Amino acid sequence: MSATTKYIVQCSTANMPNSCWGRYSNVALLEVDADRDSVSMISERARGLHCIVEYRGKLHEGKTERCAAGRARTELAAVASALNEAKATGKPAVAKDEGDGSYVVARRTVDGTMTWSWFDTETEAEAAK
Repeated sequence: MSATTKYIVQCSTANMPNSCWGRYSNVALLEVDADRDSVSMISERARGLHCIVEYRGKLHEGKTERCAAGRARTELAAVASALNEAKATGKPAVAKDEGDGSYVVARRTVDGTMTWSWFDTETEAEAAK
């Protein structure tokens, strides 16, 4: 296994019963090997996957990015960006969620795990950094 990893957001189509109309997607934040851009499936068994950091479940895929799956993608993309920056620099990092304008602060804890917190304004995020 490679020692270096990165965080990515991956989506897959969700299997739904015939009584559910429309399209549904699984959206997840994954920690993968640094040389991978995606994995074959959102599962702990996928090659190159270290862990599923956050799984949002089966979300409706609407026609715009304001749908549930679109909002989850933008939120998790901001988290992934902040986590990758914090991991690379070793310092807390701030990223903006383009969907609703909130801010996420990612940092490495004493035991080496990565955590994140959400804030409404940039000043709150910078103060928490």
